[in-house]
Amino acid sequence: MSTIDIDGIFAPGEVVYNNFHISSTKTMEEQWDNLHEDLIQVEYEGGLILDIGWYPECDPTGRFIINLIKDYNWENPLKRIEAKNIGEMYRAINAIIVEFIQKKNY
Repeated sequence: MSTIDIDGIFAPGEVVYNNFHISSTKTMEEQWDNLHEDLIQVEYEGGLILDIGWYPECDPTGRFIINLIKDYNWENPLKRIEAKNIGEMYRAINAIIVEFIQKKNY
């Protein structure tokens, strides 16, 4: 099973929750039982949280939702990106880290 390189992709954040068990080598239909609303949560300085989930839960026709939250304001994320597959999810994570975390644009 392919897993996320936690130390690499989310640096310099601290992973506080990790329930990501989705393989890039299998279809979403083959792993529907790993498609959860709560997959990964990463904390960054400045009161930022990167939250990744799959919606609707356990539905292989769903999508990843990647939210960047500031100061626990879940109602108004700084950034919200939807991704249909793992490749799109990685690109979304990288874009958020570059735009907000590295540039301290918050």
